[in-house]
Amino acid sequence: MLSYFLVSARGAIGSAAPIRILGLAALRYGQTFPFGTPAVNVTGSFIIGLFVAQLTRKGISQFRY
Repeated sequence: MLSYFLVSARGAIGSAAPIRILGLAALRYGQTFPFGTPAVNVTGSFIIGLFVAQLTRKGISQFRY
């Protein structure tokens, strides 16, 4: 039951975080150019990269060529 809660909590955080980043970028840089979209993409790519690096380091990854 705890695993269902953790998956749900991570999903909630993952779906709300891009909206918050977009809002912060709009406040800081204005809304004339969508700086929030690249900010969300770069942040998400960085987090995915950290996750894959952790998996690869532990030997769990299936990404071996």
